[in-house]
Amino acid sequence: MNTANDFIIKNGVLECYIGHGKRAVVPAGVRQIGKEAFALCRELVSVELPQGVTEIGYQAFWNCENLESVTIPSDVTHIAARAFAYCPKLQHAALPDRLTDVGHELFLGCRSLSHVTLPAAGFAGDKAFKGCEKLADRQGLVIAGSIVYDYCGKKDAVSLPDSVTGLSGEAFKGCKVLRRVTLGHGTKHIGAEAFAQCKNLTEVVLPEGLTHIGAYAFAECDALEVLHLPDGLSEIGVHAFYHCTALERLDVPADVTRIGSGAFARCEKLNIRWSGEGTVERGAFDGVHGVAVPGLPLSYFSTPENKRAAMRGFLQDPECYRHRASWAEYCKYAASQRKKLLPEVFLEDLVPAVAFYGQQKKITSANFDADYLTPAMAAGAYNCMAFLLNWQAERGMPEGFELQLEQELMEDPCSTENMKKQWSFQARPDGTLMLTSYKGTETSIQVPERIGRKMVTALDEYLFAPENRGGTPKPRARREVLQRIVSVQIPEGIVSIGTCAFKDCAGLTEIFLPDSVTEIGDAAFRGCRGLADASGFVIVRDGLYDYCGQERSVTLPKSVRIIGSGAFRGNLRITAVTLPDTIVSVGEEAFRRCKNLKTICMADGITAIGSGAFAECIRLTEVHLPDSVTSLGNAAFGDCENLASVHLPEGLSTLGEYVFSGCTALKSVKIPPGVTIIRAFTFAWCEALRRADIPPSVEDILYGAFVDCDHLQIYGAAGSYAASYARERNLPFRETEDATKTEG
Repeated sequence: MNTANDFIIKNGVLECYIGHGKRAVVPAGVRQIGKEAFALCRELVSVELPQGVTEIGYQAFWNCENLESVTIPSDVTHIAARAFAYCPKLQHAALPDRLTDVGHELFLGCRSLSHVTLPAAGFAGDKAFKGCEKLADRQGLVIAGSIVYDYCGKKDAVSLPDSVTGLSGEAFKGCKVLRRVTLGHGTKHIGAEAFAQCKNLTEVVLPEGLTHIGAYAFAECDALEVLHLPDGLSEIGVHAFYHCTALERLDVPADVTRIGSGAFARCEKLNIRWSGEGTVERGAFDGVHGVAVPGLPLSYFSTPENKRAAMRGFLQDPECYRHRASWAEYCKYAASQRKKLLPEVFLEDLVPAVAFYGQQKKITSANFDADYLTPAMAAGAYNCMAFLLNWQAERGMPEGFELQLEQELMEDPCSTENMKKQWSFQARPDGTLMLTSYKGTETSIQVPERIGRKMVTALDEYLFAPENRGGTPKPRARREVLQRIVSVQIPEGIVSIGTCAFKDCAGLTEIFLPDSVTEIGDAAFRGCRGLADASGFVIVRDGLYDYCGQERSVTLPKSVRIIGSGAFRGNLRITAVTLPDTIVSVGEEAFRRCKNLKTICMADGITAIGSGAFAECIRLTEVHLPDSVTSLGNAAFGDCENLASVHLPEGLSTLGEYVFSGCTALKSVKIPPGVTIIRAFTFAWCEALRRADIPPSVEDILYGAFVDCDHLQIYGAAGSYAASYARERNLPFRETEDATKTEG
C-alpha cells in the first residue's frame, strides 16, 4: 500500500512520486500530475489516478520501463507531450471523452501497446503512436482513429485505406523499403516529415481531397520521380519537397494559397509551373531548374541562378504570362539577355522560346545564321532547326536548302535523329549529354561519343540494369535484351557512370573503360557475375562491386581501393574477411546481413565506413577499427546483437545516427576525443551497455542516443557536457581525472 510519504503534492499538484512499490494509487484531491512526476520509475507496474485529475503533465510517465497499465479518470481534459513515451510494457490505454488538448508523442515507443480507446470526438496527437508496433495492421500501418502514425511493414508498396484522414508527423520517415505509396481518398492532411528521407520512394499517389502538405513532408526523397499534386490542395509547407533531386516536372494547382519557404529548394532537375496568386515565401524555388510562375514578379528571384531558372520557365511557355502584370518585365529581361539565354534554349530544344523571339522581332535576316540557325545545329536542337527553317522559308529561303540540311543530318550515323532510335538522352548543365536509356537490341554495344554535335559524357543510373531507379522491373522484353549484353565499349570522353548503371547484367563479360572515366557510382557493376575473376571478385578499375566466390575466409586483393555498396550484402557463406591497407572506404550496406561473418580484420588506410556497412552481422563479437577511420555512417553496426566489444579510433570525428543501435551485447564504449556530437539513437537499445566514456569534446547528445540502456553509467570530466547530461537524466555519473583516460 502507498503512504502519504510516497508522494510530493503541493496545492493539488503531484510533483513527484518517490515510492518504490509496483502499484501506485494516487490519493484523492490531486488535480494535476506534474511534469515528469513518475518519469523513470522502473519499479512501477500499474498506476491508478483518482477522479478529479484534469491534467497530466509533460513526460509524466516517461520511460517507466515496467509500467503495464494506467487508469486515466474521465475528468482529464489535457495530457501534455510525451506523457507516456517509452513505456515499453504498457499494453492498454483508454483516453477519456473529455480530453480536448493533447501534446505530441504521447505514446511514442510504447512497443507493447496493443489496444487503445480514443475519445468519441476524435484524436490527432502528432506522433502519438509512433513506434507502437503492436497496433499495426496487416500492412504494417499503425492507425489510431483515422490517422496513420507509423509504418512497421516490410512491403515496398502500401495503399492507405479510404478511412484515413491524415498522416501524423514522421509516419514513414526514413523508411528504406518503401517505393510506392497510394493515399486513400479520405486523406486531407500530410504531417511534417511524414515521408522525409524515404530514399527509395519513387512514386506517390495523392487523392483529390488532399488540402495540406506539411513541412519537410517529402524532404530528401532523392528517388521520388512520379508525383501529381491534386486540385484542391491549398498549402505546401516549409521545405516540403526539399532536395527531391529526381523530380523533373510538377504542376502546382492554382488553388494553392501558400507555398512555404524552401518548399522546392534544391530540386535541381525540377521544372515547376504554378498559375496561382497565393503567398510564396522566401526561397521556395531556390536551386530548381525552371520556374514558370506568372504571378511572381521577376524581382522575387534575387540571385542570378534563380533568375535564370525563372527565365527558363518563362521561355518554356511565354504565352501563359501574357495577361499578367509581369509580362513586360519578363519580356524586357528576355530581350536584354537574349544571347546568354539562347544557348540554353537550344540545349533544351525549346521551340516556344524561339517563337517568342520571332514574335518580338528579335530574329532578323542579319542575325539568323549566326545567332540562331548555326547554334541550333551545333546543339542538335532538331525541333528548333525545323522551326527556323520554316521561318526562313516563309521569307524566301533558297530552294533545296532545307532538303540538303535534312539529308546531311540523316546521313550522319551520330545525328540526333539516328541516335534517337537507339538511345534516350538528356542535356547536362555543361551542355554535354547523358545517356538515360538503351533502346537497341545489340549484345555488343558501342556507346556513342557524340549525338549530333553534342558530346556524350555520362551514363545515367540504371542505364543497362533490368530494373528502374526505385527497383521496379523494366518491361520483360527489355529485361531479356539487357541481360544478354555481352560487351560494352565506352569511348574516351565519358567521365561519369551512374549508380547501378550495369547492375545485374548477368551476361556481361567485357567492359572497356577509357582513362577519362573519373566517377563510378555505387553498385554500378553489382550482379555482373560474368566480370568476376577466378576468385569470384567483380573488380572494375579499383572498385570491388560483388563477390561470387565460394570461400568462407576472404582476403581482398590489394588492387581494391573501394568496396562498393552492397558488395557482400546478404552473403551467408563468408565467416571472415581481411581488408588490406589499400582500401580507403567501405560502401553503404557492403556487408549487411552477412549473418555468419564472425571476424573482420581491417588494416590502416580505411577512412570511411558507410551507412549500414556491417548492420545485422549477428555473429560479430568484436570490432577493432584502425586509426585511419574518421567517419562511421548511420547504422554502420546496427543490430549486431552479439557485438560485445568495439574499439573506436582516436581520429574518429563523425558518428552517424543508430551506429550501434540494437547491439544488445555491447558492454562498454569509449568515445574518442575528436567527436563533438553523439547523434540520435547512436547506442539505442544496447541493453547490456554499462559504461560510456564521454570526452570533454562532446558538446551535444541528441534524442534517444542511449534509450533503453538501463544499466548505463556515464564516465567523464567534471563540469563537462557529459556530466550535465547524466544529471538531467538521472543517470549514474563517475568523474574521471581526464575523460580521455579509462579506469579499469
